[in-house]
Amino acid sequence: MRKIKFAGLAAATLLALTPATTTTFASSTNGEQVRTSQSVGASNSLSDIFNTVKGVVDKIIQAVQNNNKPAVTPTPADNAVAVLNGLKNVNYDENHPVLLKSSEVSKYYGTITGYQLAELLHLLNLTTQTQGQTIDTSGLSYSIGSDGLSTGDLNKKIDNILNGNGLSVKLTITAKDSSGNVKASKDIIFTNNTKTISQTNNLKIDYKTPINVAVGSNTIDLSLSGSGMSNTTVTDNNGNNVAYSADPGQFYSNADNARDFKNPINLNGKFTQKGAKYYQPVTLDFGSNSGVNVYQISQNVFNYGSSVFKLNGNNVVGNQINQNGKTNSVTYVREITVGVDQPNSNNNNNNQNNNNNNQNNNQNPAPSVGVWKSTDQSGVLTVNSSVADLVDGSSSYTARSLAPNSRWVTDQYRVNSATGQKQYHVSTNEWVDASDVTFRDQATRFFTNVLQLPGFQTVSLAGPDAFIYQLFNQDGIRVDRGLPGNTAWATDQRATDAQGNIYYRVSTNEWILRGNGVSVY
Repeated sequence: MRKIKFAGLAAATLLALTPATTTTFASSTNGEQVRTSQSVGASNSLSDIFNTVKGVVDKIIQAVQNNNKPAVTPTPADNAVAVLNGLKNVNYDENHPVLLKSSEVSKYYGTITGYQLAELLHLLNLTTQTQGQTIDTSGLSYSIGSDGLSTGDLNKKIDNILNGNGLSVKLTITAKDSSGNVKASKDIIFTNNTKTISQTNNLKIDYKTPINVAVGSNTIDLSLSGSGMSNTTVTDNNGNNVAYSADPGQFYSNADNARDFKNPINLNGKFTQKGAKYYQPVTLDFGSNSGVNVYQISQNVFNYGSSVFKLNGNNVVGNQINQNGKTNSVTYVREITVGVDQPNSNNNNNNQNNNNNNQNNNQNPAPSVGVWKSTDQSGVLTVNSSVADLVDGSSSYTARSLAPNSRWVTDQYRVNSATGQKQYHVSTNEWVDASDVTFRDQATRFFTNVLQLPGFQTVSLAGPDAFIYQLFNQDGIRVDRGLPGNTAWATDQRATDAQGNIYYRVSTNEWILRGNGVSVY
């Protein structure tokens, strides 16, 4: 009925729009020509009008017919596809912990049911319960892939994003109907933007043992943190220094007691017994943010052999160190030997150089001892990769030493007339052997390249709070000040030394070395 009604409306419209025509015959001869001419013109005009109106009416009729069609109800499969297409990429950060776990995803990797997919998406907090039911009852089959990776490789990639700093992994969810036709294929990218410190898988601890001290020297010198720091070096996978704090303990009569912290002995503040040996535990604390997990590294070594944990070049065994996973620290035991007597302060003149002739007051030494001849020479010393022992003016070992790769100012050197041994002067009454260091004239610039940054950047120092990061001047010499862990500092210049090490300026003439625990952004 609607179609007939609108057809009538169309006819009425055409009649209303048809113009009236009048034919006048001038003569029988040309009347046919006039009538024919008017008929053709009218026919063209009517045809155009008819086609225009017909198009409008057809559209009206089609719209009415479409409105009368019943609404199409989506199938369960259509609803499931809509849920999949609505899934978004996932970003994790400090406020949104990583939910993607390899142990969970690997159970669903490959072809799975709707119920299994709904379960996984729920674990990842990607769907509501209603959406999960939609997927479960869709009648579709599903599969999860990741660029053709095997399950083992996928697990590694998922575990890798736990390191944060923008690492990501992609999962692809594919839905098929009973005929095998793909109904949906959705990529979801999981990104971990948590700022983390790169984890250290290998740990190499080198320390000096035994340490020779003079008779009468103070025990407190070996109990200070500096004694542990200067006699220990810790490096990671790439040979970079690892941040730590050192805590030397009490003294014990044997290594087992020292390792167990059992039955310490009281030396009354001084080493008095020549030739005596004592044992001292030194605890190295790596804090909670250093990128070092001592417990995990040791487990990887002992259980899987997937990490390296060396102590003075040897693989660590269970009874060599005390490892405490709760405090993230390790403890080694060093030997202390009591050597020669300290020089008598009343006889210092016998040990001092004669400034006039640069040789010892003893003009006739034993041939095997020789004399030390001193020569003024200013420069910078760089310690080799191992700890460098210090001796006093009489060549007796002190309780101090220089850390590996550290730099020190020297003003003179001395050579023994009997042995040819050469030593550099580094403090009031301390010398270091020339074979343990490299000398550089101060005329040579330490920094090979200094770059002015386009703007201020931030140097961020990892914890613990008690750890002090060393500062250096423009000659590469360690200065008396340092920066504590868990702090941040502005920097405006970056410099490089001859070995390619990078430094950032944090004050007028103080620079910090980029390395483990030091990040710049």
